[in-house]
Amino acid sequence: MPTTDGERELGKLLISAGAFWEQALEQDFELLTTYGFNTLPPSLQRDIHARLCSESGRVLFEFVFWMYDVRQTTFVDPNKVSCPLLFVSGTEDKAVTPSTARLMAERYENSDFLAVNGACHYIQFEDQWPETAAKALDWLRQKL
Repeated sequence: MPTTDGERELGKLLISAGAFWEQALEQDFELLTTYGFNTLPPSLQRDIHARLCSESGRVLFEFVFWMYDVRQTTFVDPNKVSCPLLFVSGTEDKAVTPSTARLMAERYENSDFLAVNGACHYIQFEDQWPETAAKALDWLRQKL
């Protein structure tokens, strides 16, 4: 469940689009700059947006409104997960905030959480990405 007002607002924006789960959704630049690109330079925001294609409304529904998905497509039974898990979140992520990502991680016995200071949802485009990737690789070496 969302842990912040911003995440709840994003859900409301999706619902206001009508039956979005029945269509492919174009990437809304303003929405992305608010929730996904919020720490990136404007020129990079435009560049990334220009390369994105439409998003599956059904997948968004299954992910964001999982509690209404009768198929429980995204359900994972934490008791059946035996591998180590690393949850990574940027401290400035507005789409899946660190508080929400941390709660997801806490559901699993063998999980760790890595917060990347100053990073947005599109963490792989941040200046500190090489350090973040190195930390993830170190984690993998320790766990596997």
